[in-house]
Amino acid sequence: MGIVVLMMHMVCENVIAKLARLVSREKQEGALSLLTSISEFMVHFAWLLLFGLLALSVFIVWSMWHWTRRKIADSMLPWSVCCVVQGVYFLLNIAALLRVNIPVMQAVHMLGETTSPWLEMRINETIHYMRHGEHMGLALKSTDDHFPSRDCVNQMML
Repeated sequence: MGIVVLMMHMVCENVIAKLARLVSREKQEGALSLLTSISEFMVHFAWLLLFGLLALSVFIVWSMWHWTRRKIADSMLPWSVCCVVQGVYFLLNIAALLRVNIPVMQAVHMLGETTSPWLEMRINETIHYMRHGEHMGLALKSTDDHFPSRDCVNQMML
């Protein structure tokens, strides 16, 4: 961010200043007008951009674990990576609990007790379908959340 502001500052002081002598600000159009506007905005409002970037970063980090109904965002970066990572951890933990002979329903319930709100919602929906007699693969498919992933759910259906 600092390098971008520095570059725009150089463009604003060196390039735009020289071009302004050749073409007045009012007569600038197209790419030249866009370059002038962007560089001046970056130089004069860098603090606003920094604050906006910081606010966006805080929102993204918060939303990874707390934003529960994010169906569209789950297909975009960085949320899609978070979904995959949580799905892998979920499956590894289920496998570990099943290896020590804990029943599937109890294992899923145990994982739902100590997880993020995002994963807890998916686990609770899965438990709801499992209580109605569906096996874990079908329950995960029935939630329509594509969790842990479409491929994993389809494999569990076999």
